[in-house]
Amino acid sequence: MSDGVIQECEGGFGKDRAWRPCVVVAAARPSHGVSRPLRRAGWDVYEAACGPQLRRLVGLLEAGLAVLDLALGEEDILRTCARLRAQWPDGRIVLLGEDASRRRRLAASAGADALVPRDGVVEAAVPMRAAA
Repeated sequence: MSDGVIQECEGGFGKDRAWRPCVVVAAARPSHGVSRPLRRAGWDVYEAACGPQLRRLVGLLEAGLAVLDLALGEEDILRTCARLRAQWPDGRIVLLGEDASRRRRLAASAGADALVPRDGVVEAAVPMRAAA
């Protein structure tokens, strides 16, 4: 996502748009495996290039869900997740990755609501959208 989109959001775009469920995604190849299915499921999807950009967009857009891909670097994503949880205590955070017990524990300790495989993101998002 370009800085122009962030500037547009800071200028009020995020606050004035008609409310629809909104998700911010930081993922390896987000358009292919994550963003497209979420759009088809009725979400407005915004893509972030990195963790700090994701955290900023979540606040600007009053997002209902944040999706972070562990393929971007497990340590950085877990750190981003923990910071996002501190900034957004009631937010919904989904991590994408293989469901190994070690990763499940790390995801929970970082504050994630769920750890799902890439192809399971829509199923994880549907009940979260209903609660948003």
